[in-house]
Amino acid sequence: MNLTQIEFYEIITSKKYIEKEIITGGFGKQKYQIFFEDEYLNSFNLYLDIFTSGSIEIKHTINKRAKKTIPIIRLDIQGHHHSNPEFNDDFIPKELEPKIIELMKKYSNYKFTKENHLHYFIEPYRDKWAFPPTEIGLKISKDFTENIRNFCNNFNIKATIKKEGLFWEI
Repeated sequence: MNLTQIEFYEIITSKKYIEKEIITGGFGKQKYQIFFEDEYLNSFNLYLDIFTSGSIEIKHTINKRAKKTIPIIRLDIQGHHHSNPEFNDDFIPKELEPKIIELMKKYSNYKFTKENHLHYFIEPYRDKWAFPPTEIGLKISKDFTENIRNFCNNFNIKATIKKEGLFWEI
């Protein structure tokens, strides 16, 4: 099962929540299941992954047994190198927002080098496109816990976030 652009927009604009408290601290990867207020959308099987390396990601699980997922949104703080594809009018879904098309033109072939960037699902590219987070309205802080909070707020995820112990900061 693939994800369509319309489904992507429904996922990011719908109200969602995480039942477990997000505890920032320690090392490694944390994984939280995301639930929708409109329960019929829970078939998307969303998860929020938080990596202490500085990434926050929403994934859509297609097949839990085969562990196949589609990355939907990923924020990379001071992320490794990433290069965007070249903009091509032939591969633009008709449902794509004009603002995103303009960003694709602006950041065509752009190379991010240790810069904050937000991977954004665009059918058929999946997560191959990234933009500066501020271009999507996402505020970045020097405090990683605050970045998790901003990410959740920006993409309509209600979550309780508690900072404990040491955690990576930029």
